Amino acid sequence: HFQPAAGSRKRQLVQQVLVLITGGASQDEVKRVADKVAVAGVLTFAVGVGRADRGFLETVAFVPSLAYYENSFSSLQNVQSQIMVPLVTVVGDLHTVTQN
Repeated sequence: HFQPAAGSRKRQLVQQVLVLITGGASQDEVKRVADKVAVAGVLTFAVGVGRADRGFLETVAFVPSLAYYENSFSSLQNVQSQIMVPLVTVVGDLHTVTQN
C-alpha cells in the first residue's frame, strides 16, 4: 500500500494520507506500524467509534490533534467536516488538484 501500483503519487510530491477507523481495542501491534507509517511521511488520521480508546487514537494519529471520536458509527459524518480542515491545510484545496 502507498505504492505507485496502488495509486500512490508520492514521487510527484502528493501527500500520502491514511484514515484509520476503529470501533474497539486493537488486536494487533498497531502503534509500531503507525510509527513506521509516520516516519515514511504518511499523514494518519485516527477515528474511533463506540468502545475505541481515545488515548490509543491519539498515539496512532500522526499528531494527537488528528484523533477524532464519535459515540456511534451513524455519527461518523460529523468527523468528515472536522477532518477536512487539516486535510486541506496539508494537501491543498481539493478543487485545485488536477489529475495527471
